[in-house]
Amino acid sequence: MWLPTNSTFFLLFIVQILFHYGNSFNHPLENNYVSTNNIKWSCKSDAECTANGSVCKEQQCQCLPGYVFNNDMTACLRVAKAYGDKCEETIQCSRYLFIGGQCIKNACICAPGFHYLHGRCYKTVELAGKCKSNDDCYINSEFGSTVCDNGICKCRDGFYQREYRSCRKKANIDEECLADIDCKFNEDAYCVNFKCTLNQKKTSYNRTSQISFNSRYRKFADKYETITEWNNCTKDSDCKIHENAICDTSGKCICKRAYFVPSTNANKLCIPELGQPCKNDDVPIIKNSICKNDIWTCINTKVASKNNQECLKATRKYNSSCQYDEHCSIFGPDAICKNKRCLCNNERSHFVEELQFCWSNRGINERCKANEDCYVEGLNGTLVCTTNVCNCSEGTHLNSNGTACINSNAELGMFCEFDEHCTTLHSVCTNNVCTCDKTYYELKKKCYPGINTKCTLDRHCQPTFSFCSSGVCTCKEGYVNASTSTCLPILGESCTSRSECYLDFNQNRAICMNGLCTCDWQYVRVSDTLCDKDLKRQSVVIPNGAIETFSRSCLPILSISLILLDLIR
Repeated sequence: MWLPTNSTFFLLFIVQILFHYGNSFNHPLENNYVSTNNIKWSCKSDAECTANGSVCKEQQCQCLPGYVFNNDMTACLRVAKAYGDKCEETIQCSRYLFIGGQCIKNACICAPGFHYLHGRCYKTVELAGKCKSNDDCYINSEFGSTVCDNGICKCRDGFYQREYRSCRKKANIDEECLADIDCKFNEDAYCVNFKCTLNQKKTSYNRTSQISFNSRYRKFADKYETITEWNNCTKDSDCKIHENAICDTSGKCICKRAYFVPSTNANKLCIPELGQPCKNDDVPIIKNSICKNDIWTCINTKVASKNNQECLKATRKYNSSCQYDEHCSIFGPDAICKNKRCLCNNERSHFVEELQFCWSNRGINERCKANEDCYVEGLNGTLVCTTNVCNCSEGTHLNSNGTACINSNAELGMFCEFDEHCTTLHSVCTNNVCTCDKTYYELKKKCYPGINTKCTLDRHCQPTFSFCSSGVCTCKEGYVNASTSTCLPILGESCTSRSECYLDFNQNRAICMNGLCTCDWQYVRVSDTLCDKDLKRQSVVIPNGAIETFSRSCLPILSISLILLDLIR
């Protein structure tokens, strides 16, 4: 008796996947339910089939109809029967949804890059992409907004293109709209109360608004509320009272692919999902749905749920309330519901307010078509699309660590990385800021030669009281350089104010008296640039309580004066 080893299990699983994926698009869209597994596991009795739920049939271990082996072939798992069915492994989903069907957070949904339509997953073709049918062209649940025209996905007539991944319906006066940009017939038209109106106040996109949600809406991983199977049957005719229903291999009536029974439908009638064909005179069953361009879709102010079974309220204001990503679809495929707010997925897109769209990001040196393409999260500066490549705007360049577009012609005080970035004559880059070179000083946004700057003529030296001496700008005799830009008089030289007088230390000890720099009266001159305390002076309290400083030589006179004053009293 042959039993599969671990390596054999792996090989059998690979064969299973290849067989399934290789034939996915050949499956008919009706009555396509798994009844046997494509695995050769020889057996003579059920006991030899060790996978939980498997049986020996026609000398092969097989799962029961409606079930499929799990990845390690230790159990049989139920094949999904609807979008959103609970699952453990992707094989359960791909058997029903075909290529693109995946088990994500224990729910069968379409993987990123695929969309759900007609009861299966399709590889999504964006605008300008190559297509074979209209079903390939998918724009964010806006059914009927695109067509496959000569093998290329385009916006349908009556729709306008936003960015490269969205088609919005053009709205005329008094027609339904979601945003001002929908009202394309006149630049003075705005969307007011979901209607295109002339001469009304423009919509404020920065306001936030609250959305009232039906309490039965739940997170998608918990599955939308629908009925997937009911009533025992042996053949399809047993299910005809439900309309568009078939008898499943499990012996239960289920809806045909792309049909469903809402939980509120007491008669258990199978109704078409959004995206299914219709006629203009058909009566809408899904609330807020409409037959438009021969396809069931939501009215302009609503948006389809991911399982195409409900029309949800669309969020009109960016950064406003939401519960699911679908509520944010007006802002494009990269809009997500994060912390119950409609926001752009910053890893992939940024918000362009004028177009109310989460625009796809393109980085430095990446290909682009418009300035809106060029965006790097956290970058300080402006990116533009120049010759179809994203770069820093004219006059700027990317800094060395890629965090900012810095001025290529930086003036004094501007950010820089190298001396050559600083364009002001005699300026250098110091601590990432353009400053004057060490012997120059700034005045009126220019760098002027200061003390110790090389020179050939006196007029080359800008500070007052400076001249050119031995090829270097120097302060004149009687003056010292207080800074690169200033020559100040020393003690004994002419002055007009106290601030002009220079001391090496304690500048407040000098005063300008009678037009000359001198030490304040309680200090004595030690050198041309130093005033020190006069140790022969001290503080004395006089009768009126004021403190005055006197020389020791005056104390005897003061004592006699005080005695005479007492005698007079």
